[in-house]
Amino acid sequence: MFKNIKKEFIDYSKKLKNPSSYLSIIILYVAIVIIQIIYVQYYIHNVPYSKLDEYIEFNNKNYDELSTYLKEKLKERVELLTSGKMKYKEWLEYNSKNHGVTFKEDHSYNFFVCERGEFKKPGDSLDVFKIAANQNEKYVNVTWKDIYTDANEQFVFVKQSLDPSTLLRFFEFGKPGINKITYYWVDYTEGNMTPIIEDSYYVIIPATKNNNEALISISIDVLSLKKENTFYYVNHIYTQYIAILSGITLLISLLLKISSKNEYWFVSYLFLIVTNIYLTYFLMSSEYHGTTQTEIKKINQINSGILSVSFLVGVNTFIITHLLKQSHTDLFIQSASIFSISLILLLFVALKVTDYITVNEMLKNRLTNQLFFNFSLVLNIFVVVNYIFSVVKKSNK
Repeated sequence: MFKNIKKEFIDYSKKLKNPSSYLSIIILYVAIVIIQIIYVQYYIHNVPYSKLDEYIEFNNKNYDELSTYLKEKLKERVELLTSGKMKYKEWLEYNSKNHGVTFKEDHSYNFFVCERGEFKKPGDSLDVFKIAANQNEKYVNVTWKDIYTDANEQFVFVKQSLDPSTLLRFFEFGKPGINKITYYWVDYTEGNMTPIIEDSYYVIIPATKNNNEALISISIDVLSLKKENTFYYVNHIYTQYIAILSGITLLISLLLKISSKNEYWFVSYLFLIVTNIYLTYFLMSSEYHGTTQTEIKKINQINSGILSVSFLVGVNTFIITHLLKQSHTDLFIQSASIFSISLILLLFVALKVTDYITVNEMLKNRLTNQLFFNFSLVLNIFVVVNYIFSVVKKSNK
C-alpha cells in the first residue's frame, strides 16, 4: 500500500511540472478572488435601506419643522382636557382611538398616555406605571414592568441597555409645559421590535380627584441602534487569516485536481467554488456590537463546540483507515490531506489568547476562531461526502 502511495506522489510531482494539468484551477481561483473583492466592497457600501432607516433619515432631515409640529399637536391634545372639553376617561378613549398624527402626508407619529400610581415600597418603579392610552390596544392597562420585560429582550446583544427607570425619569424631570427627554426604546415600523433612540416631547397631567398623575407623550425616532451597532465580519477580522484560508481552498483544489481520475474531474472545481461561496457568505455576515460579557460567552461557545466535533473526527478517522486498508490510494491521499488540514485549523482555534486590551481585539480574535472552526467543519463534511460519493459511484459500476 505504501509503495502505491509513493508511486502516486511521484505521479503528482510529474503533473505539477505540467502546468496545463492544473492551470484551469488557478485561473478559476483568480477569477473567484476578483469577484469576491468586487462583491464584498460593493455590498458593504451599498447596504439597502430598511423602512426604519428611511423613516429615521426623514426625521433627522426635517427635525426642526417636525418637532415644532408635534409640540403644537401635543399642546392641542392637552388643551382638550385642561379646557374642560373632555373628561379624563373620555380623553383617554379619544387618545387611544386617535393615537396618530400625520406629518407631510405619509409619516405618522403616535401619542401614548401613562399613569403613575403610588409608590408603596422602594424599588417598585416598574409596577406603579400603567399605559392608559396607546396605538397598540394590547398595551392599554398593562403595567410598565410587562412592557419593559418584553422590550428589554431586544437589547440582549447590543452594548446599550434599556433603563427600567425610563418612565420614572419622565415624571421626575417633568416641569409645567412641554418637556423633552431622550432615551433608548424599540420601534415597530418593520413589524418587529428594533432598538432605537427616541426624542420624546411630553406634558405632565397633574393628579386630581378623578385621575392619577399622568403624562401624554409623542416621540421622534432619531437613531437605529440596529444600524449603529451592526457590523460586517469582513471589517473586523484579520485579513491575513482570510488570505490563509483562501490559499487553503486553492491548495486543496490543486490536490484534488492532480489526484482525481478523469471521471472525477469536476470535484476540484466544485470544492473550490463551494468553499469560496461559504467564505464570502461568512465575510458578509453581520451581528451587533456587544459587551465584553457577550463576547466572552461567544468565545466559550466556540471552545465548547470543539468538543462536539469529536464525533465527526472519529467518523473521518474510520474513513481514512478504511481507505488505507482497501488500497483506495487516490481517495486516501485526498481524505488524509484534507482531514489533516482541518485538524490544524481546530488546533489553531484551541489556542488560548488572554492578552486582550480592548473589546475590539477580543472581537477580532473570536471572529477568526469562528471562521477557522466553521471551515474545519466544512472540510470534515467534505471528506465524508467525497467518501460517500465514491462508494455510491463504485457500487453503480
